[in-house]
Amino acid sequence: MRTREQDRMRQSLHLVRAQKDTSTVAEYGRACLKFPVLVRTAGLCQTVAFYRSRKGAHLTYVSDLATQLESAGLIKNRDLLAALTTEDVATYMLLTREALAIGNWMRRFAQSELGAEDTGE
Repeated sequence: MRTREQDRMRQSLHLVRAQKDTSTVAEYGRACLKFPVLVRTAGLCQTVAFYRSRKGAHLTYVSDLATQLESAGLIKNRDLLAALTTEDVATYMLLTREALAIGNWMRRFAQSELGAEDTGE
């Protein structure tokens, strides 16, 4: 039996590696690095809305996050923004904690697998 942390790690590694040979690998890596910080400063809903507005690799990141939250049974139909705007406070906090845990794995793998570096932007 695997732990939730192992599931997060396995899925994050798979999703990050899938970006390795894409044209947006550098942008995706930066999105991975910045996501946890933005969630802590602005909140999950605001960060997801911001990433969706950026398109490209940022939108891919949100889709990857939604995939993991759906597989954990926390959202349905990969509609993260709808879940964030309609759930109660306790569920929103749970989604935020889970998104941060996933985001930390995504960040680690972006650094190790994609060679992502924080450029200070």
